[in-house]
Amino acid sequence: MSILQNQIKVRLPSGLKTRIEKAARLNKRSLNGEILARLEHSFEPSDEASKAAAEKLLHMGSYQDKRLDALEARVAELETTRK
Repeated sequence: MSILQNQIKVRLPSGLKTRIEKAARLNKRSLNGEILARLEHSFEPSDEASKAAAEKLLHMGSYQDKRLDALEARVAELETTRK
């Protein structure tokens, strides 16, 4: 662990503090260690977030493909009516 550079006071609801203490015991960490581990983890990209982003991109690509097909069909239709 790195050298302590900053110290802050945080107010926690008693129920949350109890849950963190229990998790710390289960993970064999100090209360501070558990809080730090959870904070660090919250900044890592999650698999769920990655899956959601990928799904959104796939959906956007599919939507764009449909729009492009519709536009190409409309252009073809307009070109046919000009002749």
